[in-house]
Amino acid sequence: MKDNTSDADPARYNRLAALSRFEGQSAPPIHLWHPERICDIDMKIDRNGDWHHEGTQIKRASLTRLFSSVMRLEDDGDYFLVTPVEKCRIQVEDVPFQAILMRVDGSGNSQQLVFTSNMAEEAIAGADHPLSFTEETDSENGSSFIPYIEIRDGLKARVSRNVYYQLMDLLEEGEGDNKGCLGVWSNGCFFGISESAFE
Repeated sequence: MKDNTSDADPARYNRLAALSRFEGQSAPPIHLWHPERICDIDMKIDRNGDWHHEGTQIKRASLTRLFSSVMRLEDDGDYFLVTPVEKCRIQVEDVPFQAILMRVDGSGNSQQLVFTSNMAEEAIAGADHPLSFTEETDSENGSSFIPYIEIRDGLKARVSRNVYYQLMDLLEEGEGDNKGCLGVWSNGCFFGISESAFE
């Protein structure tokens, strides 16, 4: 049954908080959860990766990490927090996560770029966790290319400013079909970025 009534129901937030019984598990089995009940709650993840409920920031890191562990991106582009009994639609301004750290293992074509999200999840950029670059324009800074890394199951992290500069220091020209394109290597994959970003 689909329920699109008011999203201000505090009981729904409490039911999500009750997911604490899954805390400490590596990954709650959300792939097995396909509830028919769908609701909307007043929860939003802003562009900085901060979580808000009814306009108030959720500052408990353990709670936001728990919520993030049951997040699912549906084919229609909507984000849900999934429980065994219902799916709760939330709002995401950009992408749900921030990549706040990057570690470089190795060098050259064989290097691995290991990203850590603000939810303490690691992802090695590569075929399973691709890097992408999106052009963004604002009135103050003009156009820039923003890197994103897929953390899991289509859920992406926006690369934070300090990690962005680390990444830019690793730019090099590609080879073969990527000749003349600037980009970075990770886990055997070359992720190119338009040179127009640096003109």
